[in-house]
Parts: sequence; C-alpha cells; structure tokens
Amino acid sequence: MGKLINCNFKGSYDTNFDDNVLDDFYIPALSASTSYDRMTGFFSSSSLACAARGIKNLIENGGKMRILTSPYLTKEDVKLIESQYSIESSNAILTECMSKSLSISEIEYDNVQALGWLLKNNLLDIRVVLVHDENGELLDADSIDKSAMFHNKIGIFKESDTIVTFNGSINETLHGWIKNIESFEVFCNWKAGFDDHGLSHIMRFESYWKIGSEKRSKTIAMPEAIKRKLIVGVPDNKYDLKIFKKEKREKRKGKRKK
Repeated sequence: MGKLINCNFKGSYDTNFDDNVLDDFYIPALSASTSYDRMTGFFSSSSLACAARGIKNLIENGGKMRILTSPYLTKEDVKLIESQYSIESSNAILTECMSKSLSISEIEYDNVQALGWLLKNNLLDIRVVLVHDENGELLDADSIDKSAMFHNKIGIFKESDTIVTFNGSINETLHGWIKNIESFEVFCNWKAGFDDHGLSHIMRFESYWKIGSEKRSKTIAMPEAIKRKLIVGVPDNKYDLKIFKKEKREKRKGKRKK
C-alpha cells in the first residue's frame, strides 16, 4: 500500500467544483492508513456501509477504526429512556432505537460485512454520543423546543507518525460522499496549518471518545446487542470476506480477457 505522506491531497475539497472526494481523497487516505478515527452524524447501516469504502486496504494494513456516532432519538424515545431507572433498561431502549436504523439487507453489504469483521476481531470500536441540555436532560432529534444533534464531522487518518485530518460538512453516508454538495478542509502534519487545526481535531475527538459526560454530551459504549447484530455471519478468516473474494473474481476476469 502507498504511504500516507505520498498522497497528494489538496487543502480543501468541494463536490460542487468537480472534486471526486471518494476516489481522490477518502479511498487513498483509507488505503494508506493504519488507523481511522471518525466523528459523524446519525447511526445507520448506510452510514456504516459508506464508512467501509476502501476498507479492504485498511484491513490489509492491519488497521483499526474508531467511530463516534449518535442515535436518532424521537421525542417518544427520550421519554422512554428517561422513565427507566437502570442502565440496563436504558440500554435496552437505546438498542431498540438503533436497531430501527439497521437494515438487514444493508448489513449484508460487502463493506458492512468487512466492518463486522473488524468489530469481531476488536479492530473496530464504536461509541455513541447522546446530547443533553445544560441541566443534563436528554434531547431528541426532531422536536422544536428540545431538539439537538451531534453534528461534529471530523476524520483522522494515521500511518506511523504521519497524520491527516479533515473537517467540514460531509457526513459518513453515501449521499455525503457521492451525491451531496459538500466541502471540507484537509490538514497534514507535514504541512503548514496542522498545529493550528489538525491538533485541535485530534484533541476534540479524544475528548468526545472518553466514556462519560461533557458539557452537553454523554459518551457511552455501543450496546452489545447492536455489536452482535453487526457480526452475525461474519467469517473468521478475512480472506473469506466478500470484498476479498470479489477482488479475486475481478482478477480472474481480467486474466481471461487478456
């Protein structure tokens, strides 16, 4: 795989001006990295599927991932969670909420299966950020008076001592990477500007990653039931993953054409 420092990244990308952010930035960065940290919006199977684009090379690199995400909580969900007096009961309700965002057909996507393999082998960790007000009251996503979202969108790629961070409007979804008009800034630790911006991205991620409460957020571990759902049917051997088998098939086709 290529070295992260050899990737010729621009300082900013905007999909409205013909930037192919998936092929020119995201996949090359992921392919050259040994770790990827991501803060993104709402948890869903489609967001996980897109997070895994280019994941094959990260697996080959022996890479690890950490994802910070947030469940889509309705007003009714919040009421149910707050009515419970035990962590176990609250987790059960949270699991039910997050399960609604997991499509069985999408879990079977090649890329989500690869994420399941990382999860199964302790190479992927997902934590959940809940948003609350200054009084500690949990907020939902869609009521007018008490709505709030975890909307930070930071990504951090690392390979040895080389670091690339990005920050902008883009979400970890198919629409975000391919269809939306999105823009983001990129900072490399071998270029000027990293100390002012890239370091703050890393510090911010680590602050949110810690289990516990901050000013208006609370970070908790991903419910075990959701983890189990994501690793169902995942093979033990990485070369039995669909993304590796698919590559073998494509190579065979290429040889036959010659």
